[in-house]
Amino acid sequence: MDDVSYDLLLAKDGDRGAFSRVVRSTEGDVRRFCHWFTGPGIDVDDVAQETFLRAFKGLDSFTGASAGRSWLLSISRRACLDEITRIRSAGELASVQAGTIVAPGDFVEELALSELMREVPEDFRQAFVLVKVLGLTYAEASDVLGHPIGTIQSRVARARVQLAALIENRFDSMSETG
Repeated sequence: MDDVSYDLLLAKDGDRGAFSRVVRSTEGDVRRFCHWFTGPGIDVDDVAQETFLRAFKGLDSFTGASAGRSWLLSISRRACLDEITRIRSAGELASVQAGTIVAPGDFVEELALSELMREVPEDFRQAFVLVKVLGLTYAEASDVLGHPIGTIQSRVARARVQLAALIENRFDSMSETG
């Protein structure tokens, strides 16, 4: 059993220090997932905080059958979807200007990839980010997204192909203008 799962089970039994360890060890992954999943116009800190609040309230539902990190990321996915729905219904996304993406860690490469990934369909992007950016196994990504492993594998492969084409097109257009 991995450390996150073990700490979640301890937290379920009332060990508050264990839940703090879960937050510390997974906060970066949760924030990155929220960033890649939602894009500009969403406060990643708020969604991450909502994720951990929901996880704490739902500790009784964690059985250890799936990996703790997968369980948290599936809660995060639902929190992201709820926030996107809330903002869209409030009409707040219209006020966000394009190009306001801020990549975690301010890495130029991650910013460029983030911008390109916005052009990949959401279903493919979610699977790709879970497996290739966050390093989940296909089985763990399957748990998070609720799709069969074969579907996850297919979506990751399709995202990779689309991303490669986007990168090639970007380089072609740069060489034509430069």
